[in-house]
This record gives sequence, C-alpha cells and structure tokens, in this order.
Amino acid sequence: MPPAGLKKRELTRLIEEYLDRCYRARSVPRASEFAASLELDTKAFRRFIRRMYGVPLAALLRQKRLKKAAFLLRTTDRTVEEIIRQTAAGDRVSFFRAFRAAFHASPVEYRLESRVGPPT
Repeated sequence: MPPAGLKKRELTRLIEEYLDRCYRARSVPRASEFAASLELDTKAFRRFIRRMYGVPLAALLRQKRLKKAAFLLRTTDRTVEEIIRQTAAGDRVSFFRAFRAAFHASPVEYRLESRVGPPT
C-alpha cells in the first residue's frame, strides 16, 4: 500500500520520473529527498519501496543503469569503457562486478552471447 494520499500507479510514475532525472543528472537518488518533495514520511516511503520493488531506491537506479548498459552492449559497437561513462555506472571494477551479478556474465561475454545468431 502506498503512503497516504497517493495511489500506487501515481507513486510508481513519480518514482520512475525521479529515477530518470537522477539518471540524466548522474546523481544518486535519495529516498529522504524524494519523500520530502512529496511530503511523505521517509521511513514509510523506504518501506514502501522495499515492499514494492524488493530493493532500496538507489538499487533501482543501479538496475536501470545496468539494463541500459546491457542494451548498449547488445545494440552498439561502443567499447565497454564508453558504455560505463555513458551510463555513469561507476568505475570499471565495480561495473564488471555488478554486471556479472545481474547478468551472470561479464560485459564482453554478454555482448558475444547476445550477438550469436541461431544455429544453422
């Protein structure tokens, strides 16, 4: 159940918009900042995020960045370093670690596996 005064669909839309702004600004999302902007209790908002998505707000942005990186690996010839810079995914080591945890392959392995056509 969303915090008082907001419907789940509306809050979900607002969360997505906030994450998009953080992504474009390369900033870290802050549950306390977002909750305050909606005049919500921070603790209640954090609980809601965890119940709804299973992870904290900052992890949602990490997931968004990793999904974008995976998309770029599948659809472009950009280097891994360029993709890391474009998605603001952190340093190389933390990006590789997070990518492997999310996709069970290194970025290079993921690119190769995703580009392999069907067997002939």
